[in-house]
Amino acid sequence: MAGMQILGIHHVTALCGDAQRNVDFYSRTLGLRLVKLTVNPEEPGAYHIYYGDAVGSPGTLISFMSKVRGPLGARGVGMFSSVAFSVPDGSLEFWRDRLESFAPDRHRNPHGEDCITFDDPDGLRLHLVERMRSNSNVWTSGSVGAPAAITAIDGVILSSRTPTSKQFIPQKLGLTTRLESQLKCGNLLSRYDVGDGFIDVMPTEHRSLAGRGTFHHASLRVADDATLQNWWKELTERGTPVSEVRDRIYYKEIYFREPGGALISLATDKPGFTCDEKRSELGTHLCIPESLMARQNEFERLLPPLKLPAGIA
Repeated sequence: MAGMQILGIHHVTALCGDAQRNVDFYSRTLGLRLVKLTVNPEEPGAYHIYYGDAVGSPGTLISFMSKVRGPLGARGVGMFSSVAFSVPDGSLEFWRDRLESFAPDRHRNPHGEDCITFDDPDGLRLHLVERMRSNSNVWTSGSVGAPAAITAIDGVILSSRTPTSKQFIPQKLGLTTRLESQLKCGNLLSRYDVGDGFIDVMPTEHRSLAGRGTFHHASLRVADDATLQNWWKELTERGTPVSEVRDRIYYKEIYFREPGGALISLATDKPGFTCDEKRSELGTHLCIPESLMARQNEFERLLPPLKLPAGIA
């Protein structure tokens, strides 16, 4: 696997309901920057919204595909069930007070880390963990200043009932086991290093249902197009079905499923989110890819209006 290093977590993508409620929560309550407002070409009346740091750096990104219709999802086997964000040391008390209306639970997770767990307005499970993560592009806005601002995605939790999920991650992805912690039920929670982040594999028997308030996939970072092609070849030769390379404008991506059913992608760091907007204008208007410009009137007619947070100079 020489020359095929996985650099960390690139982004996570989830499904949400009302887009305005989503923007208000992630940009105002959590203080993330809305770095890109674009469309879901497969559902013309749906947005695809990205949040992250000041420039949308890989490793800080959480995105949402809005689905006003359809079922409310349920966390369970065969999906990523939650995501953890890193926040500065000493900031959990600030966040517990700020998130009071979302019933935050401050506790120690199975690995002994002090954290806060809560659900977003659609029921998506989130964690905040105090961990020093250097980020010169951290976004500070309004009432969430640098002493408390979210710095990066710390890790993701994969729910699985099959032990082959734990074999796939080190054997097929080349990730190393950091630690294992025993749960109250007696099962082991395994943590794998992904750059300076992690993937936890959580044994569960809960049935899942894809829908609003659940994760669609988690994406891991690779350096460039050549590395992505090498991974496509490597996974295919090892018997893992892989999608074709998909151009997402801001990165290129391939998809595959681990044995438990969770959808994983590998994504390139470039070209990044400033390829079609200036840094000062990120997230301030609707970006429709050039390939979809012929459908601009359709998108603008079907998409609900949004009140967006302001950008910076």
